[in-house]
Amino acid sequence: MKDTLNLYDTLIHILGQHSHWRDIQHLHTLPCMVVGLLQSKVIGLSEWTS
Repeated sequence: MKDTLNLYDTLIHILGQHSHWRDIQHLHTLPCMVVGLLQSKVIGLSEWTS
């Protein structure tokens, strides 16, 4: 769990350096999706739901 939070925080920091976000929620959604993708080890939206 700690590794997940570290990865999330790192992605927020890196992506937050760019000011092109129309909505701040998008900045928080993208790292969640990337972390979920890496944890599932499968590229497929149906695998993300679990």
